[in-house]
Amino acid sequence: MSEETLKAQFELIIQELRKFQDEARETHHEIFERLSIAEKKLARMEVVAGGGIFAAGALLGVVIPKLFG
Repeated sequence: MSEETLKAQFELIIQELRKFQDEARETHHEIFERLSIAEKKLARMEVVAGGGIFAAGALLGVVIPKLFG
């Protein structure tokens, strides 16, 4: 093979690798965004659950004994 043919083939390989790298970067960015959204939802659920547990504890520990005590 001539030097020009090799250079052309290497250039095509480099272009394909850059294309693959860009696609992988976009895919990773999408996955990161989805995980970020899921983490935010989970954090909200934890806050709501914590508030519910606090309210139940307050109800059982303070209000009910005063009503029936």
